[in-house]
Amino acid sequence: MFENKDKKMVVLIVDDNPNNLKMLIDFLKESGFKLVVAQNGNEALTRVKLTKPHIILLDIMMPGLDGYETCKKLKSDKQYKDIPIIFMTALSDTQSKIKAFEAGAVDYITKPFNQEEILAR
Repeated sequence: MFENKDKKMVVLIVDDNPNNLKMLIDFLKESGFKLVVAQNGNEALTRVKLTKPHIILLDIMMPGLDGYETCKKLKSDKQYKDIPIIFMTALSDTQSKIKAFEAGAVDYITKPFNQEEILAR
């Protein structure tokens, strides 16, 4: 099982867009977080099992298993149900937000996002 010897907060970033990943990795690493990256929902489920992150930043629109389904799978597993999930997406309509919270998200950030906003949340 993964052990976080340096006690940094572990953040799992799940996004299929390389530009979003680079931006998030650059500023979160600079802010002192330990980062784990996945580029789709299935990869995220594997990474969660290996690393047990403190929080998950999850995109909604991804190939294969989308963010909603990924969130539902994590929330239905007693080992991972308490990991906070923040959706990050370009979808800003009310229905998408409601669906995210119904899936188990604790927060919802729309793209393009502001670095300070992500840190605050």
